[in-house]
Amino acid sequence: MTTTSSISTPADSGSRLTSHGAPFEDPKHFRKIVGSLQYVTLTHPDIAYAVNRVCQFMHSPTVLHWQETTRILRYLKGTTSHCIHFKPTRAPSLLAYSNAGWFSDPKNSRSQYGYAIFHGSNLISWTSRKQQVVARSSTEAEYRSLAYTAAELLWIQQLLKDLHAPLLDPPLLLCDNVGAIFMTKNPVIRTRSKHIALDFHFIRELVETKLLNICHVSSMDQMADIFTKPLTKDHLFLLHSKLQVHSDHQLAVG
Repeated sequence: MTTTSSISTPADSGSRLTSHGAPFEDPKHFRKIVGSLQYVTLTHPDIAYAVNRVCQFMHSPTVLHWQETTRILRYLKGTTSHCIHFKPTRAPSLLAYSNAGWFSDPKNSRSQYGYAIFHGSNLISWTSRKQQVVARSSTEAEYRSLAYTAAELLWIQQLLKDLHAPLLDPPLLLCDNVGAIFMTKNPVIRTRSKHIALDFHFIRELVETKLLNICHVSSMDQMADIFTKPLTKDHLFLLHSKLQVHSDHQLAVG
């Protein structure tokens, strides 16, 4: 890949991967490269969605899956100097963005979810994964994503207590789905929510006891988009700055 040109995005916004297609000739090589890319996501959150997408075909990769993997490598070639920038903060608070891409997998109808959690202005936790069950609506997919994010927030909050750095205010969780937010605050189980497992309704208790605040954020300001869907070049670079992902040159100039 050293002689190939770089590319501006890690995933094609117009493609959807399936299990159909010509088998890749060297599945072992594919698994080796994709396995290495999983470690790269620890410092490059911008490729988390793209890597998770190709990871779903480790058992039987096709030529198309390999092409998507080489696209990630081409993107990394152009962003080798990029890194997450951490800076001191005097505001001990947790802010989280939760999002879900409903019906993102046409094969088994599963939805993709992701979250981004900030301590002050620093990104400290993120994920891009496929949900374990089929969601019957976008509201259900978003609500389940809220549940996963809330569980991560509780774990981080407890960790901060153990480190003798407790929060002064409850964590704030932002979501761009009005229906999902309504379900967290309204105890009435309606038609579109009655089939959701009761395990996920612990969010309501957190909201009622004021241990968690959930508010609406516009889709334009949804930072978790980068973990649930492929983005255009302009949108990706915009989220780069908001996630504090900068190149070494930008940090030197700053």
